[in-house]
Amino acid sequence: MKVTLIAAMMAAGLWLGQSRAEPDVIYVPTPQAVVDAMLDVARVTASDVVYDLGSGDGRIVITAAKKYGARGVGIEMDPALIRKSNESAAAAGVAARVRFVTQNLFEADIHEATVVTLYLLQSINERLRPKLVRELKPGTRIVSHVFNMGPEWPAERTIEVGASRVFLWTIPSQAVKPPATPAGPLAAPQMSDEELARVGEPLVTKVCATSCHVREEIDVARRTRAGWIDLVGEMKIKGAQATDPQFETIKKYLSRYYGLVAVNTAAPDELSAVMGFSSKDAQAIVGYRTANGPFADIDALRKVPGIDATKIDEQPEALQFKR
Repeated sequence: MKVTLIAAMMAAGLWLGQSRAEPDVIYVPTPQAVVDAMLDVARVTASDVVYDLGSGDGRIVITAAKKYGARGVGIEMDPALIRKSNESAAAAGVAARVRFVTQNLFEADIHEATVVTLYLLQSINERLRPKLVRELKPGTRIVSHVFNMGPEWPAERTIEVGASRVFLWTIPSQAVKPPATPAGPLAAPQMSDEELARVGEPLVTKVCATSCHVREEIDVARRTRAGWIDLVGEMKIKGAQATDPQFETIKKYLSRYYGLVAVNTAAPDELSAVMGFSSKDAQAIVGYRTANGPFADIDALRKVPGIDATKIDEQPEALQFKR
C-alpha cells in the first residue's frame, strides 16, 4: 500500500514540547471557506476572544478580527509562521486586535478564550480535551476542522464544507463537564490507520530520507516489524534528528505499510501492527491457526470466520506463509 504525501500533509502546525522543537504533524492551512464556516458556526462576535491552537499562518484569528471585530490569539511554535502571521495581521489592518505567541499549546494559558479553534489530529484533540475542559469557562465554544473529540464527548453540531467536516462543542457548566482523558505533551498517542498514514508519511520522508536512506529505497523495501525497529534504532545511533515519539511513529508507520509478517508464527500484536487487524481479528487468526494448523496461502487465511478480509487485500505482499 502506498500513501501519498498529499494524503499525509493535513493538520495545522502543532508542537508538543519534547526535548527538541520539532513539529509532530505537518502544517497545511485551513481553506478560507472552512475558516469562514468555523467562525460562523461558533457565532463569533466583536465581544469574543478567539484562540487558535496551532495557528499556522494566522488566518483564523486574522479573519475573526477583520470580519467580526473580535480579538484573537494564535498559539504556534514555528517562528517563520509567527512572522508571517504578524505581517498578514498588519496588512489586514488588525495588528492591534491580534497577537501570536510562540508556545507549546499544552502549556499555553487559554483561560480568557471565548472561542477556541483547532485543526490538529484526532489523538491530539483527545489529549487536549482535559485542558479545554479544565481551563475554559462555561459557554466557551470549541470548533474543530476534520477531527472530533472522541466518543466520550460528541459534537453538538456537525456541518460539512465541501469535503471537510467542522465540529462544534460548547463548554457546559461545571456540574455537567464532559469526561477528561489522560493528557500531556509526552504521552504517546494512539492513532487510527488513517491518522498513522497522515502523520507517518511526512515524518519518514523528512527523517529517513535525509538521514541515511533515500525515499525510493524505503518504498521498495519490506522488513519485519523487528527489522524496522532495529533499523530505526540504527538511524538514531547515526544521528537522525527526531523526538522519541516521532521515532515511535516512524516504527509504527514502516511496520504497518512496509512490513512483513509470518502468518504462521506471528503473535496477535504483530498481525495487528503489520496488517492493521483489530485485536479481536488477530486473536481469531491465531486461534484458528492453533486449531486447524498452518495457513497454506491467502485463500486459507480468508477462511477465518468473522475477520475483516479487506486488511488482507490492502497489502497481500506483506504476508508470508512459510511453515
